[in-house]
Amino acid sequence: MRTRSDRTAMRHSAAIFTTLCLALACPSVAHAQCQYEVTAIIEGPPCGPSGSPLPVNGRGMNSHGHVVGSYMQCWVTADEAFYWTPETGLVTLPRPDGIVSAVATDINDNGTVVGAHRATQFGEWTAFTWHPDDGMYTYLEPLHDAGGSSLNAINNDGIAVGSRSIGKPG
Repeated sequence: MRTRSDRTAMRHSAAIFTTLCLALACPSVAHAQCQYEVTAIIEGPPCGPSGSPLPVNGRGMNSHGHVVGSYMQCWVTADEAFYWTPETGLVTLPRPDGIVSAVATDINDNGTVVGAHRATQFGEWTAFTWHPDDGMYTYLEPLHDAGGSSLNAINNDGIAVGSRSIGKPG
């Protein structure tokens, strides 16, 4: 089960780890033992002449251990959204024409990814859902006079939560 503190810890990690803890039946909590299986699953793509891997920011994980997040583009201040599975490894989500930055924030057990895109480096974010089976994006339509939007989490019924700006200045 993923908890809020697990998600917060994952956001601050340059590498992402999956951990499985099974508490053994013991008469006392003080004597309980955990067994951990830790697997490093993501290293960012190589960057620059040295080929050093880029830092990766994991943001969400489903119960299958599939992970989504973002990494910084090489020598550019824009993000690339990714998903990772044991079968595919790290896959950068395709960016539609005109999109310069993307962040994936969560993935449900059906593989639907949520996050946000933006068309300019400092522009407004636009919330999206994306599924690897068809590679299609669905965008959250902005409300009247709304600014940017983002989706932060999605459950297995496809219900997503996020945020949006109340209005544009001006």
